[in-house]
Amino acid sequence: MTEKGAYESILRELRKAKAPSLHLEDYNYWINKGIQEYINERYAKFEISQQVTDDLQPIMVSDDFVISSPTTGYYESDPTQSFAVITGKKYGSDYVRFNGPTNYWHMTGSNVTMVTRFPYKCYPVGYEDTRPSKKLSASNSNGIIDNAYLKPSNLRPYHDFADGIGASLSPDITIYFGDKAKYNVKRICLDYLKKVATVNLTLSQRDLPLDTSALMEFPDYVCNEIVKRCLKLLLENSSDARLQNYVPVNQTIQ
Repeated sequence: MTEKGAYESILRELRKAKAPSLHLEDYNYWINKGIQEYINERYAKFEISQQVTDDLQPIMVSDDFVISSPTTGYYESDPTQSFAVITGKKYGSDYVRFNGPTNYWHMTGSNVTMVTRFPYKCYPVGYEDTRPSKKLSASNSNGIIDNAYLKPSNLRPYHDFADGIGASLSPDITIYFGDKAKYNVKRICLDYLKKVATVNLTLSQRDLPLDTSALMEFPDYVCNEIVKRCLKLLLENSSDARLQNYVPVNQTIQ
């Protein structure tokens, strides 16, 4: 479904109640609000069922952040753009901190690849070890400092988030990995949900007989759900009597 197709679908529904004409700027506002409502609702139930996971599949992304030097790194999706890497020590562990992806919305998982700096236990120099990282919550961050079992290490890396470095609108991602004298962080694989594209149907696109508007990011059955939510918001905003029946009757159209 295209942006114009969604616009026409909403108009078809509104004409049944002889609603006022839908201005283009109003459509762009309500459709974007409807998209946000839909993805927030589905994210709250993420991975409860395969259906919910499939609904958000179009905005699921996987990208690797490669640390190319002690102070810089890059994302494999765009190796030409360099990002600053900050190092430090916190919670009894060394860490690396870097800007999250520019299109980042919510993280769904991550894993960290570390390289041994010298022979350690049964690992030779240069051995790469990849481990999933756990989110470091505010409730247990201080409790891990003196806990040998929960303390960050190469076997148990953690991640958390902070305000973006400089003018970045994306949050910073911090990886706690234990002792940097034994290991260097080489790569962080991030699985996350990206920000959805903003719908911006223009006057010329609306009036052309040929549909030249952009395709929506989601499959048609999800677009129909988004149209339904947009209609609910429009009917409520205009105090339309149809709102009482519309929501119960259109519980699901998947």
